[in-house]
Amino acid sequence: MSLEIEAVASLDALAALEPEWRELWERDEAATPFEGPDWLLPWTRHLWGGGCLRVLAVRRGRELVGLAPLFLWGYGTEPETVCASWLGSGISDHLGMLAAPESAGEAAQRVIEWLADSRSEWRVCDLQEVRPDSPLLRAELPPGLAAQDAPCGVCPVLDLPRTMDDLLASLDPKFRHNLRTAGRRLQLGARVEVVRAGADWEPLLRELFRLHESRWRERGERGMLASARLERFHREAAERMARSGALRLYGLKRDGETIAVQYNFRRGRRFFYLSGFDPAHAHLSPGAVLLAETIRLAIDEGAAEIDFLRKREDFKYRWGARDRVNRRLWIEQHAARAESVA
Repeated sequence: MSLEIEAVASLDALAALEPEWRELWERDEAATPFEGPDWLLPWTRHLWGGGCLRVLAVRRGRELVGLAPLFLWGYGTEPETVCASWLGSGISDHLGMLAAPESAGEAAQRVIEWLADSRSEWRVCDLQEVRPDSPLLRAELPPGLAAQDAPCGVCPVLDLPRTMDDLLASLDPKFRHNLRTAGRRLQLGARVEVVRAGADWEPLLRELFRLHESRWRERGERGMLASARLERFHREAAERMARSGALRLYGLKRDGETIAVQYNFRRGRRFFYLSGFDPAHAHLSPGAVLLAETIRLAIDEGAAEIDFLRKREDFKYRWGARDRVNRRLWIEQHAARAESVA
């Protein structure tokens, strides 16, 4: 049976698709939390800047076997250049289409053909942060379209051994010594505890907002949680992740004061990491101490890797992380080779 595409064009229709979307996301083992409804529905409600939804639901009969969450934007520019991009663009570290494993290649090809058939609606497709194993990168372009597959965001990823002792043994001796020293210094004359948010996740999320604001204000910059819209987005996303069992929100308390928070997600044996700390306590290295403890907890849960998400930061490599590079698929409407998007 051939595949057909339904273009979902409203937020209400997208929300109605959630049960099937979630089932498809669960079937696609390579998918990350950033491609599921618990992340992208809140993004569309709170952060989408407008345009036209074009979420492509790929079906074999009634069965949803693929989903490409796109939207069109750029209307009213001079000259007008309408662009197709992923829902979640900007703040999401992994994006792309979902597909049932047995239909991945066929579904990706059908999405590309739909884009070709609908080229009157758009001028370019700028599909960023695509998983490097995405079937879209292997689809054949119809005549009249040209594409470039280029590097995009870099996500350092830590492969985890079976035990924390094995991981510590693999680290640079100086870094290992500094971790032990930080732990002892933090506990000197104080009561220290690590807490994990359960059903009552909101107080710890508020602490994350506070810590991030403090950190970025010290740098004279606006952080990733600097607006009311972003806070509303993360509140809904965290609530959904907690309900599905994906949320891993940890706090480090010293004498009852929260001095570090980690905001993590779990998908299967993969953990995805975001953190914050209070600059007033930076000399105690609370972020490093909390990270060491949460890595230990992840290993105890059977995690195989921790994805530190975008941004090359020294501490990620001190733990032994290696780079995983997302792709940027740029599609234009002409037969010549697309120009560089770097």
